[in-house]
Amino acid sequence: MLQYKYQGDDLLGISLNLIGVFMSDIISLFGESQTQVRPAKDIIRSTIGFEKIDGQWFVSFSTIENRKGYGKQRVPVQEFAAFVQVLENAVTNGIHREDEELSCVDVVKQSLIEAEDGTVRFKTEPTKGKKPTLFQDMDDFAGAVSMLANLQEMIEKKAGGLK
Repeated sequence: MLQYKYQGDDLLGISLNLIGVFMSDIISLFGESQTQVRPAKDIIRSTIGFEKIDGQWFVSFSTIENRKGYGKQRVPVQEFAAFVQVLENAVTNGIHREDEELSCVDVVKQSLIEAEDGTVRFKTEPTKGKKPTLFQDMDDFAGAVSMLANLQEMIEKKAGGLK
């Protein structure tokens, strides 16, 4: 694959400025095509830049080429240092595997979201298709958390007698 950006006219009416996304295909002895894949750091180097969206500046980049379902990422410039710190922490301390069974607490941490309409939701089980619980707003959520905290001692006592 060859990407290019039009730069202007020359004597023939066409001038290209090649911007560095080159892929080659290797044909094996048995006729199967293998695509060469560049390391993500090389793809970042050739795709990283700035985008201004609705008056806000973002750092944008890609890490993969020619894979459906994956695309360019945008990070607000003012959050870039914190973004890099999160990724460095993941390299140092590891990442949850997709097939890893998460604890209930980890599922809640991962799924706890406040939506644009102000509702809050989370789920307690990692099962795909499991419906989350829903709160009307942050006040409703805070009230429910307070209720659960107040019931904690009673639940622990009652659970001790369960067989």
